[in-house]
Amino acid sequence: MKHLALTITTTLATLAIILILWQLRSIVFLFLFSIIIAGAVRRPIDRLIQRQFKPWLAMTIMYGVVLFGLTGLILMIAMPLANEIDALTEALTQLYARGYAVMQSDMLTGNPLLDRLPSSEIVSQFLLDNQPAGLVKLLMGATQGVAFFVGQASLAIVLSIYWTADQLHFERLWLSLLAPGQRTRMRDLWYTLEENMGAYIRSEVLQSVFAGGLLTLGFWLMGVNYPFLLAAIGAITWFIPLVGALFAIPLIALIALLNGPTLAIA
Repeated sequence: MKHLALTITTTLATLAIILILWQLRSIVFLFLFSIIIAGAVRRPIDRLIQRQFKPWLAMTIMYGVVLFGLTGLILMIAMPLANEIDALTEALTQLYARGYAVMQSDMLTGNPLLDRLPSSEIVSQFLLDNQPAGLVKLLMGATQGVAFFVGQASLAIVLSIYWTADQLHFERLWLSLLAPGQRTRMRDLWYTLEENMGAYIRSEVLQSVFAGGLLTLGFWLMGVNYPFLLAAIGAITWFIPLVGALFAIPLIALIALLNGPTLAIA
């Protein structure tokens, strides 16, 4: 009976914790993201300090590299991506119009699928003219989502500066919650975890940027349309461990089909 009661209590407590974390997911995301950023810049800052840089100067250099690097990367690819998305939208509209015209041929008259599809004029108006309220709401939602993410990322960077600047104080604070005999072992475990996590994040970010640059150059040399968009898909899915290529290859191949099957296969 006691075992059953313990099992029920543990299950309910676990569900309660999961529910609380879900309700506070934005705060949890902010906290975890700030720790990840702090872990990623910790080792480079320590190396600068070992080279006789002042701690505040080392932090300024590293966070300046992070902020200016991200800003420069966004500004560099934002305009080409926007132009390619517009061109892709127009190409998809024309492709849909041709397919709809084929389905309207005498051979397919009365096809029930045709009755369920919107006309090519409606699709063209929806994608190109930007008149329907649905598209406006969609764009507003996407803009709000991007703005929220940028705001959260900015707050996470600011919070990570506090983690980095006052590392010893925060360590003493959370280690004080543990028994004295466990503090040294947990501190060593935390240092190992932070170092490995920081090295992984630095490696993945650099590889993703490098892969995006190589893919952009490769697609451009192959004469594929939308090289920035295809490279962005590859660079983003690079962050997905093990199965990232399973997501990237079909998406890239589908968009590349607009250039013809040969280039899509290549």
